[in-house]
Parts: sequence; C-alpha cells; structure tokens
Amino acid sequence: MSGTQNTTTAQPGAAQPIVPKTETAQSQPGAAETPAQKMDRLLRSDRPGSLKKQIEKLRQEAAQNRAAARDALEAKAELEKKAAEISAELAQLKSAHRAEMIMRKFDAAGCVKSSLALKDVPEDCTDLDKFIETYRIENPFLFTKNKTLHGGLFKPQKTDVLTPSQRMDRAIRTALGRK
Repeated sequence: MSGTQNTTTAQPGAAQPIVPKTETAQSQPGAAETPAQKMDRLLRSDRPGSLKKQIEKLRQEAAQNRAAARDALEAKAELEKKAAEISAELAQLKSAHRAEMIMRKFDAAGCVKSSLALKDVPEDCTDLDKFIETYRIENPFLFTKNKTLHGGLFKPQKTDVLTPSQRMDRAIRTALGRK
C-alpha cells in the first residue's frame, strides 16, 4: 500500500462520525428563554389562536416581574435608610464614649471642670496623657493640688481601734447626747 490511499473502511464495530445537531436552544420550547425570546418564538409559530393567549400570559408575567422589581427597590431603599440611621447613631455613640473616656482621664488627673477641658482636646489627639500634662501646666487653675501625706501612714484622730461592744457604747452615748 502506498501512503496516498485511504485505507479506512467502515467496519461494523468502528465509531461513526459525529454530526452536529441543527436545532438551537432557542427553537426548543420550554428552554430558559427571556420573555422577549418567547414572544418572538410565539409570533413565528403556526397557531395564531394560541398566540394571543401566550402573549397575554407573557404580559402578565412581565407585569409581575416589574412589580417584584419595584418592591425590591423599595425594600432596598428602606434598608439603606435604616443603615444610614444606624451608622449616624453609631457615630454619635462613639463620640459620646470618647468624651466620657477623656472626662474620666481629666478627673483622674485632678481636673475641677473636666467638661470645660474636654472642649480643648483636639479630635486627632493620639497621646491623651501627654496632652493632659501639658494642659495641666498651661491651666493650673483648673486642677487641684495633689495632697501630700506626711509620713505616708497618717491616720486621723477618730479612727480608734475599738471592739464591737465599745463601738456600741459610743453609738448609744452619741445618740443620747453624752460624750
């Protein structure tokens, strides 16, 4: 045999060549079609009586789809409005929390009027302790003087160590006006 001749012959067990189908998915009824594709298919069909019924059915389906889309847009707008309200409330709560935290730090530093000092704190203040120290130096009249404890273990005179019966006797005497 020479290399120019075709030696393949159709044998009973051999595979047959694949022939592509000529029908497309659009021509098959019931396939996933858009309403416009269904309308085109129905307009080109042979049965004009069923055409009007199908067109009416598609119009109803389109109206339902429009109503569902309108409802979805209304729900989306409502959710966006609620989200905006919640984010505004969250921002307000964050600012209130920051103000409370700053006021507590000023109170701990001995500030007499922490709400007045709060107004002077910048929004972008990163080191609040350092700011309070510089503010304390600049405005000493807003801060109380630190109390110094002499000896460290100073006890007031009236804190005697009394037994429970002695405390009861003292309470009775003071109630009766005796000392």
